[in-house]
Amino acid sequence: MAISRYDKFTKVRSDPTDYYRLETFPSITAQDLADVSHNVIVWKETDKMDALATDILGDASYWWIICLMNDLVNPFSYDLLPGTLLKIPNDVDVIFSLIQQKQVGK
Repeated sequence: MAISRYDKFTKVRSDPTDYYRLETFPSITAQDLADVSHNVIVWKETDKMDALATDILGDASYWWIICLMNDLVNPFSYDLLPGTLLKIPNDVDVIFSLIQQKQVGK
């Protein structure tokens, strides 16, 4: 039987009625992110998370950083309505540093 590449990840439940999700990178809390310098933008109806990441952070694959900074589990959620204020970190290296610190502490 093949071993899943997710075999070593912790199962996380945010709500006991939800299905579990996998912790695919160390948990970064709102408290961890509180001191991260950032700008605030207004989400528009025509915005797309990957395009926003490209325009502001320089790489479409950094869409998850925007989600992390704003506690968005699903970037396609109806919770993300036009007019929503989003925090965008000024330096993505700070986020990567936080993740590295969490990995060392595990």
